[in-house]
Formats: sequence, structure tokens, C-alpha cells
Amino acid sequence: MTINRKELFTLAWVYGRQEQWSRRLDTVRGLFGDALRDAWQELKRRAVIAAERARSVYRAPADLLAAIREIVNRDRLRASDLARLSDLRREYAAASETSTSQNPKLETGHWSHSAPTQATPTRPARGLGIAATPKNFTPSFRPMA
Repeated sequence: MTINRKELFTLAWVYGRQEQWSRRLDTVRGLFGDALRDAWQELKRRAVIAAERARSVYRAPADLLAAIREIVNRDRLRASDLARLSDLRREYAAASETSTSQNPKLETGHWSHSAPTQATPTRPARGLGIAATPKNFTPSFRPMA
């Protein structure tokens, strides 16, 4: 974590002058130490937030699943590997949940198209949940007569 000194002291002076104004004092003399501590805490907080944002880059569920499988298939697991595995599983659950909510076709699959609910002039209405079959579909077994 690197903190820019110019930003630190600029923020400390801002805090000191605000405190000076709110107390209606002539100088910042006694207030600058406290203002510097407050500015330091604020910049540390900002650095933590920036690190969290940098770490939370979106990764596709397939990439996360590959990383999970890579860790699971290792011969030996360390404590750090187990912690990383639990983080990846948590991230995978969140990513797969958001991807299915954004694209519902992924959840239903290719063959499970639901039928229309209203009757059209050329086609009568069918109920929901009827899966469409392709026209050139041939079963691999012979039905019993």
C-alpha cells in the first residue's frame, strides 16, 4: 500500500482548516496533528476500497470452474489452497447466479423452448412446458407395437 504524501498533506490541511473554521480559531496550530491522523486513516480506507475494486474483476463462470478444478486436482493442498478454493467457489456461485439471471436461455437449454401461450391464426394454442423437437429427429430405439 503506497500513499501519496502530497495527497496526504493536502487532505490534512483541508481537514485542519475545516476544523479551524468550525471552532472559529485563528490558526490551525493545535489541530494539524489530529487532522493528519484523520487524513491518514481516510487514505488507508480509500486504498483498501481501491484494492477490493481491483480484486473484484468479473470472471466468467467457466474460468472460475477451471480454476476450481485445477486446485481440486492437485496432489497436495495447503491451507492457502483451501482458502482460495472456498473463495473461488463463493465467486463461482455468485457469477453463475448473475449469468443465469441476465441470460435465462442458458438455464433452459437448447431443446426446452416453451410453446406459445396464445393461439395464433395459423396455429392453435399449446400449454406451457412442451419441449420442441427438431423436424429431422429420429429416435435411437424402436417403439414397441
